[in-house]
Amino acid sequence: MKTTVLYNQCLQDITIREMGGLEGIFDMALLNGFSITEDLSGLEEILTPRKMISAGMVRYYRNKMVQTATDIRNQKGGNTQHLFENGLFENGLFE
Repeated sequence: MKTTVLYNQCLQDITIREMGGLEGIFDMALLNGFSITEDLSGLEEILTPRKMISAGMVRYYRNKMVQTATDIRNQKGGNTQHLFENGLFENGLFE
């Protein structure tokens, strides 16, 4: 089967959506010749394994039309700068 990568989606997002659990990330990566940290480009089509980790989770994502896009590596300045700029580390631990 194939699925289309949306902008700012990473392999983890797609694996959970298509397989129902992160445990399938190695199968997804091997099938597509990727590393698990591969930078994916939006609107790219990738293959998805037939293996299912959690059918309930897959149903939930499809029924609720959940499309997670958690890859922020392509943001200007990278992960850390993005997190600081958006106030995600405003707990006094980081100065």
